[in-house]
Amino acid sequence: MVPGISENTTKSYIKMKWIFLLAFCISFNSIGAQNLIGTWYSEDGTRQYEIHRSLENKYNAVIKSSARPGDIQGFEVLRELTYNSQKNRFEGYIYTASERIPSFVTIHISSSNPLLLQLSINGILFTRVQIRWYRTAPGSDAGIPSSGNN
Repeated sequence: MVPGISENTTKSYIKMKWIFLLAFCISFNSIGAQNLIGTWYSEDGTRQYEIHRSLENKYNAVIKSSARPGDIQGFEVLRELTYNSQKNRFEGYIYTASERIPSFVTIHISSSNPLLLQLSINGILFTRVQIRWYRTAPGSDAGIPSSGNN
């Protein structure tokens, strides 16, 4: 106990610190989720995706438009994404547009470039397939690396 400060004041101070920490964590998670929601583009620019939050507070993505043969507008390619705060990433399932086969996917919002989503999918024989989605359309200089010296 600190001299001159009552035990009730100390307990109130500790409670306030925990409440502040909890509020910070909740708002940080919400900020990350808000950065996820919206329109994203495939790295080659042939697909446009729309990520939205469901009533169950999970995130899903549909093909908004595509130049790829066989793609269906409105097809849900990401399903049931939830935020894993312990691993600081989103987790869920990605579906191939052609075969409709699900795979577990993890998604990070790039800390160095918030206009970049890094999707990681389990591949064959313990390999990981990396996919990048960008917030901006290909050809705009914001967020998408050029194919030159980078």
